[in-house]
Amino acid sequence: MAMKLLILSDVHSNLAALEAVLRAEPSFDRVLFLGDAVDYGPDPVACLDRLADLEPVWVRGNHDNAVATGADCGCAAAFRRLSRASREFTRSVLRPDQLHLLRTLPVERTVSVGGQDFYLTHASPADHLFEYVSPAADPQRWARAMEAAPDRCRVILVGHTHRPYLRPFRDKTAVNPGSVGQPRDHDPRASYAVWEDGHISLKRVSYDVASTVRRLEETGQPDEVVRALAVVLLRGGLP
Repeated sequence: MAMKLLILSDVHSNLAALEAVLRAEPSFDRVLFLGDAVDYGPDPVACLDRLADLEPVWVRGNHDNAVATGADCGCAAAFRRLSRASREFTRSVLRPDQLHLLRTLPVERTVSVGGQDFYLTHASPADHLFEYVSPAADPQRWARAMEAAPDRCRVILVGHTHRPYLRPFRDKTAVNPGSVGQPRDHDPRASYAVWEDGHISLKRVSYDVASTVRRLEETGQPDEVVRALAVVLLRGGLP
Protein backbone atom coordinates (compact mmCIF):
# COMPACT_ATOMS: atom_id res chain seq x y z
CA MET A 1 0.00 0.00 0.00
CA ALA A 2 1.32 3.45 -0.95
CA MET A 3 2.24 5.63 2.04
CA LYS A 4 3.18 9.31 2.15
CA LEU A 5 4.51 11.24 5.16
CA LEU A 6 4.78 15.02 5.38
CA ILE A 7 7.79 15.96 7.53
CA LEU A 8 7.69 19.46 9.02
CA SER A 9 9.74 21.43 11.52
CA ASP A 10 10.16 24.95 12.88
CA VAL A 11 6.90 26.56 11.79
CA HIS A 12 7.54 29.40 14.25
CA SER A 13 4.05 30.90 14.17
CA ASN A 14 4.19 31.56 10.43
CA LEU A 15 0.71 30.58 9.26
CA ALA A 16 1.18 31.78 5.66
CA ALA A 17 4.20 29.51 5.24
CA LEU A 18 2.45 26.51 6.82
CA GLU A 19 -0.62 26.94 4.63
CA ALA A 20 1.59 27.20 1.53
CA VAL A 21 3.15 23.83 2.35
CA LEU A 22 -0.26 22.26 2.90
CA ARG A 23 -1.50 23.62 -0.43
CA ALA A 24 1.58 22.20 -2.15
CA GLU A 25 1.01 18.80 -0.48
CA PRO A 26 -2.78 18.42 -0.34
CA SER A 27 -2.71 14.66 0.24
CA PHE A 28 -0.66 12.64 2.71
CA ASP A 29 -1.21 9.85 5.18
CA ARG A 30 0.47 11.33 8.22
CA VAL A 31 2.42 14.35 9.47
CA LEU A 32 5.63 14.09 11.46
CA PHE A 33 6.37 17.39 13.22
CA LEU A 34 9.79 17.99 14.75
CA GLY A 35 8.98 20.90 17.05
CA ASP A 36 9.05 24.67 17.38
CA ALA A 37 5.52 25.48 16.39
CA VAL A 38 5.78 28.90 18.06
CA ASP A 39 7.95 31.96 18.72
CA TYR A 40 9.25 34.57 16.24
CA GLY A 41 6.12 34.68 14.05
CA PRO A 42 2.79 36.50 14.33
CA ASP A 43 0.23 33.66 14.45
CA PRO A 44 1.00 31.20 17.27
CA VAL A 45 -2.64 30.44 18.12
CA ALA A 46 -3.66 29.71 14.54
CA CYS A 47 -0.53 27.68 13.83
CA LEU A 48 -1.04 25.47 16.88
CA ASP A 49 -4.68 24.92 15.97
CA ARG A 50 -3.79 24.11 12.36
CA LEU A 51 -1.10 21.66 13.40
CA ALA A 52 -3.39 20.00 15.92
CA ASP A 53 -5.99 19.50 13.18
CA LEU A 54 -3.39 17.48 11.26
CA GLU A 55 -3.03 15.06 14.21
CA PRO A 56 0.75 14.83 13.79
CA VAL A 57 3.31 12.69 15.52
CA TRP A 58 4.77 15.62 17.44
CA VAL A 59 7.81 16.43 19.59
CA ARG A 60 8.64 19.52 21.63
CA GLY A 61 11.15 22.09 20.40
CA ASN A 62 13.32 24.44 22.44
CA HIS A 63 11.06 27.42 21.70
CA ASP A 64 7.93 25.42 22.48
CA ASN A 65 9.57 24.53 25.78
CA ALA A 66 10.60 28.11 26.57
CA VAL A 67 7.16 29.54 25.82
CA ALA A 68 5.36 26.89 27.86
CA THR A 69 7.68 26.66 30.86
CA GLY A 70 9.50 30.00 31.10
CA ALA A 71 12.87 28.28 30.66
CA ASP A 72 15.58 29.77 28.49
CA CYS A 73 15.28 28.79 24.84
CA GLY A 74 19.01 28.17 24.44
CA CYS A 75 18.84 29.53 20.91
CA ALA A 76 21.71 30.92 18.89
CA ALA A 77 23.12 34.15 20.31
CA ALA A 78 22.19 36.15 17.21
CA PHE A 79 18.50 35.33 17.74
CA ARG A 80 18.27 35.50 21.53
CA ARG A 81 17.00 39.07 21.74
CA LEU A 82 14.36 38.42 19.07
CA SER A 83 13.26 35.26 20.81
CA ARG A 84 12.85 36.95 24.17
CA ALA A 85 10.73 39.73 22.68
CA SER A 86 8.55 37.47 20.56
CA ARG A 87 8.13 35.01 23.44
CA GLU A 88 6.43 37.69 25.55
CA PHE A 89 3.92 38.27 22.76
CA THR A 90 3.41 34.54 22.20
CA ARG A 91 2.74 33.76 25.87
CA SER A 92 0.27 36.64 26.05
CA VAL A 93 -1.97 35.22 23.30
CA LEU A 94 -1.78 31.43 23.67
CA ARG A 95 -4.69 29.66 25.35
CA PRO A 96 -4.10 27.59 28.51
CA ASP A 97 -4.76 24.37 26.59
CA GLN A 98 -2.13 25.31 24.04
CA LEU A 99 0.46 26.04 26.72
CA HIS A 100 -0.38 22.68 28.31
CA LEU A 101 0.09 20.93 24.98
CA LEU A 102 3.52 22.46 24.43
CA ARG A 103 4.59 21.73 28.01
CA THR A 104 3.63 18.05 27.83
CA LEU A 105 4.88 17.08 24.38
CA PRO A 106 7.66 14.46 24.47
CA VAL A 107 11.17 15.50 23.47
CA GLU A 108 11.74 12.34 21.41
CA ARG A 109 9.57 9.70 19.82
CA THR A 110 9.82 6.63 17.65
CA VAL A 111 7.07 5.65 15.25
CA SER A 112 6.60 2.85 12.77
CA VAL A 113 4.88 3.78 9.52
CA GLY A 114 4.64 1.67 6.41
CA GLY A 115 7.03 -0.90 7.82
CA GLN A 116 9.69 1.76 8.53
CA ASP A 117 10.86 2.88 11.98
CA PHE A 118 11.40 6.62 12.36
CA TYR A 119 13.14 8.48 15.19
CA LEU A 120 11.97 12.05 15.85
CA THR A 121 13.56 14.74 17.99
CA HIS A 122 14.01 18.47 17.66
CA ALA A 123 17.73 19.22 18.03
CA SER A 124 19.72 15.97 18.06
CA PRO A 125 19.44 12.42 19.40
CA ALA A 126 22.14 13.34 21.96
CA ASP A 127 20.53 16.59 23.16
CA HIS A 128 16.87 16.78 22.30
CA LEU A 129 16.24 20.49 22.70
CA PHE A 130 19.41 22.52 22.35
CA GLU A 131 22.32 21.01 20.43
CA TYR A 132 23.09 22.51 17.01
CA VAL A 133 24.73 19.84 14.87
CA SER A 134 25.49 19.94 11.16
CA PRO A 135 27.07 17.29 8.93
CA ALA A 136 28.65 20.08 6.90
CA ALA A 137 29.97 22.28 9.73
CA ASP A 138 31.19 19.55 12.12
CA PRO A 139 30.79 16.05 10.66
CA GLN A 140 32.43 14.23 13.58
CA ARG A 141 30.25 15.87 16.23
CA TRP A 142 27.21 15.31 14.04
CA ALA A 143 28.04 11.62 13.67
CA ARG A 144 28.44 11.23 17.43
CA ALA A 145 25.02 12.80 17.92
CA MET A 146 23.39 10.51 15.35
CA GLU A 147 24.81 7.47 17.14
CA ALA A 148 22.49 8.21 20.06
CA ALA A 149 19.40 7.35 17.99
CA PRO A 150 17.89 3.89 18.53
CA ASP A 151 19.51 1.23 16.37
CA ARG A 152 16.22 -0.07 15.02
CA CYS A 153 15.26 3.32 13.52
CA ARG A 154 16.58 3.57 10.00
CA VAL A 155 15.37 7.16 9.51
CA ILE A 156 16.55 9.88 11.94
CA LEU A 157 14.55 13.12 11.78
CA VAL A 158 15.80 16.35 13.37
CA GLY A 159 15.13 20.07 12.99
CA HIS A 160 16.40 23.08 15.00
CA THR A 161 19.07 24.43 12.63
CA HIS A 162 16.56 25.77 10.07
CA ARG A 163 18.85 24.35 7.36
CA PRO A 164 17.75 21.29 5.38
CA TYR A 165 19.88 18.26 4.64
CA LEU A 166 19.52 14.62 3.63
CA ARG A 167 22.52 12.48 4.55
CA PRO A 168 23.32 8.77 4.80
CA PHE A 169 24.63 7.67 8.18
CA ARG A 170 25.92 4.11 8.22
CA ASP A 171 22.86 1.99 7.40
CA LYS A 172 20.49 4.86 8.19
CA THR A 173 19.33 8.12 6.69
CA ALA A 174 19.42 11.39 8.64
CA VAL A 175 17.05 14.13 7.52
CA ASN A 176 16.59 17.74 8.54
CA PRO A 177 13.59 19.15 6.64
CA GLY A 178 14.67 22.73 7.31
CA SER A 179 12.24 25.32 8.57
CA VAL A 180 8.71 25.90 7.34
CA GLY A 181 8.38 29.32 8.91
CA GLN A 182 11.87 30.82 9.23
CA PRO A 183 14.47 29.33 6.86
CA ARG A 184 18.06 30.37 7.54
CA ASP A 185 19.90 28.95 4.53
CA HIS A 186 19.41 32.17 2.52
CA ASP A 187 16.42 30.74 0.67
CA PRO A 188 13.26 32.36 2.06
CA ARG A 189 10.92 29.68 0.70
CA ALA A 190 9.27 27.34 3.21
CA SER A 191 11.28 24.14 3.56
CA TYR A 192 10.00 20.64 4.34
CA ALA A 193 10.47 16.98 3.44
CA VAL A 194 8.33 14.14 2.11
CA TRP A 195 8.77 10.40 2.67
CA GLU A 196 6.90 8.38 0.09
CA ASP A 197 7.20 4.60 -0.17
CA GLY A 198 10.76 4.59 1.15
CA HIS A 199 11.98 7.61 -0.82
CA ILE A 200 12.74 10.88 0.97
CA SER A 201 12.90 14.25 -0.79
CA LEU A 202 13.55 17.79 0.40
CA LYS A 203 11.15 20.39 -0.97
CA ARG A 204 10.63 24.15 -1.04
CA VAL A 205 7.57 26.28 -1.70
CA SER A 206 7.19 30.04 -2.01
CA TYR A 207 4.71 31.87 0.19
CA ASP A 208 3.57 35.44 0.72
CA VAL A 209 6.37 36.66 2.99
CA ALA A 210 4.99 40.19 2.87
CA SER A 211 1.74 39.01 4.46
CA THR A 212 3.67 37.53 7.40
CA VAL A 213 5.60 40.80 7.80
CA ARG A 214 2.32 42.74 7.82
CA ARG A 215 0.95 40.42 10.49
CA LEU A 216 4.12 40.97 12.55
CA GLU A 217 3.53 44.72 12.36
CA GLU A 218 0.08 44.16 13.86
CA THR A 219 1.36 42.28 16.93
CA GLY A 220 2.44 45.37 18.86
CA GLN A 221 6.02 44.17 19.29
CA PRO A 222 8.79 46.80 19.27
CA ASP A 223 9.52 48.21 15.83
CA GLU A 224 13.16 47.14 15.92
CA VAL A 225 12.14 43.55 16.67
CA VAL A 226 9.63 43.50 13.83
CA ARG A 227 12.19 44.96 11.43
CA ALA A 228 14.81 42.38 12.39
CA LEU A 229 12.35 39.48 12.08
CA ALA A 230 11.23 40.82 8.70
CA VAL A 231 14.82 40.82 7.43
CA VAL A 232 15.26 37.18 8.45
CA LEU A 233 12.06 36.20 6.63
CA LEU A 234 12.78 38.20 3.50
CA ARG A 235 16.42 37.10 3.18
CA GLY A 236 16.11 33.58 4.51
CA GLY A 237 18.44 34.29 7.43
CA LEU A 238 20.57 37.03 8.89
CA PRO A 239 22.43 39.36 6.48
